[in-house]
Amino acid sequence: MWYYELNQKPFGPVSQETIQDELKAGRITHMTLVWREGWPQWRHLGETELAGKIPPQVAPTITPPIYVPVQKYKKTTPSSLTKLFWWWFGLNLSCFPYYSLFPFLYEDFPTPNLTIIGLILLFWLPLCAGAVIQFIYIYKLWQIVQDGFARTSPGQAVGFMFIPYFNYYWFLPVYHGLAKDMNAYIDRHFRSTSGTVLRKAHPGLALGFVIATWASLLVGMGLGIVMYFVIFFSVLNGGLSPETFQNFMIPLVIVYGALMILEIIMFFDFYLTAKSILIADNNNS
Repeated sequence: MWYYELNQKPFGPVSQETIQDELKAGRITHMTLVWREGWPQWRHLGETELAGKIPPQVAPTITPPIYVPVQKYKKTTPSSLTKLFWWWFGLNLSCFPYYSLFPFLYEDFPTPNLTIIGLILLFWLPLCAGAVIQFIYIYKLWQIVQDGFARTSPGQAVGFMFIPYFNYYWFLPVYHGLAKDMNAYIDRHFRSTSGTVLRKAHPGLALGFVIATWASLLVGMGLGIVMYFVIFFSVLNGGLSPETFQNFMIPLVIVYGALMILEIIMFFDFYLTAKSILIADNNNS
């Protein structure tokens, strides 16, 4: 009579015919431990006289993974990227005078002033144009690193920035993630390329910009809430004095001006790295 082990439990006693039936059914194999009277210890079934009764092992069918082709993006050229960056830089730079003079443009806030309204519209036009070009620029940058390993697609990188509240988090993968993905792309494709052509981005710079953006949002919201109540009660009492208005606006101008400078430095860092990748890609093609 035989005993066999199944799922770490002993079964038996059973006849030799039962063992053969279990083999045919596939419930036990040549590696199953068995024992019979007179044996000092358990053995694998393939080591016993029943080894000849074991049916040949059929190799399991391995299903290959589904192939998902990497979406191909037409990369921009170094010259096009250069034009795009400098257009964005120029439009943002043209807004600096407005930001600098904004706290001093109001004399009797909130009394309407056509000159002030005209200046606001004048500087808002390049500001809006710069925002549009910035999204195009981000899209082009993410196109460059699309080789199947990038953490997001160009469309997602830009599109998710329009989701309210979520976009505050999305700054992290879009900017900090872009710097890391650029460097990883260089490591994958240009390990043997001379370092004089390729230069890597600085993820710490991008991370600093993201953290500064989050901090400026908190500062802006805090001052905005306080200013709302100050303006509300000032209007009830006859108007907001220029001095009070300036006391609130000057800190905001300093914070957002510093943030804009940091953003320009970060995008320039992206530009240099992206351009070096495009040049190296063209040389290898």
